Amino acid sequence: MLTELSQRQGRASTRRAPEGVIFATVGVSSCYCRGMTENGVESLASVAPISRNWALFLDLDGTLLDIAPSPESVQIPKTLRRDLERAGEAVNGALALVSGRSIETIDRLLAPLRLPAAGQHGAEIRYAREDSVTLCSRVDLGEARRLLTPVTGIPGVVIEYKGASLAVHYRRAHTNGEHLHAWIVGALTPLAAELEILRGRRVFDIKPRGISKATAVERFMARSPFRGRLPVFVGDDKTDEDGFRAVTALGGIAIQVGPNHSTAATSWIEGPAAVRRWLRALPAPRMPVAANS
Repeated sequence: MLTELSQRQGRASTRRAPEGVIFATVGVSSCYCRGMTENGVESLASVAPISRNWALFLDLDGTLLDIAPSPESVQIPKTLRRDLERAGEAVNGALALVSGRSIETIDRLLAPLRLPAAGQHGAEIRYAREDSVTLCSRVDLGEARRLLTPVTGIPGVVIEYKGASLAVHYRRAHTNGEHLHAWIVGALTPLAAELEILRGRRVFDIKPRGISKATAVERFMARSPFRGRLPVFVGDDKTDEDGFRAVTALGGIAIQVGPNHSTAATSWIEGPAAVRRWLRALPAPRMPVAANS
């Protein structure tokens, strides 16, 4: 099976937007221009400004950051740290990053900025920027790493150990994702009761069962300053769908980034550059007015 995988030339396909979807274009407009997809799901032709009563949950890769050839080669736009800081101020601190990356890696990428964050698909969480990281779930991944080792024989396939989860990256591999997924599922069958496989963009994340981006959202929403706000989740791929479902179950907004079409999303925006323009267009937070002496 592995020989077959390494020899197959997987061809990347460019997915077209589903008929009827209106991608968001971000400008100075602050009004909702509503359109409908053919499935009757709302799409936004213009993204409304961030509201002060939102609890904002943002994925990182493919949402705030453009997908790079490898996780370590990702580029951080020069204004992103400042724009995230301002967005956090706009919602009075109720902004968190919810990513498949570890919180340690998130901090390294965005240093010196530290934000509330959930890493490794909810396996770890930091409720406030000054808090330490809390581990929400942990399993012994030694056996999983051993079972997956043969897959690294495929040129371009890399296993990333994150601490509480694993990722099999194949962005640089000329192999078919469906066949690779089938091999990983087969290899990890003995651990199926403990581990779950998530499919992202040219990556398979292996994480403990029972935790997800949904459980991360729920944990944040149970605490101040997130509690009582309208939850909004912005993400780009299938690994974000748990987050989409969590916020919509609470009456919130699930914003799909890019051309993928998730039935769990309620709104769409064109891509990471559009998300960054949306953040950048935020008005400066209101300053308290000094009392007259």
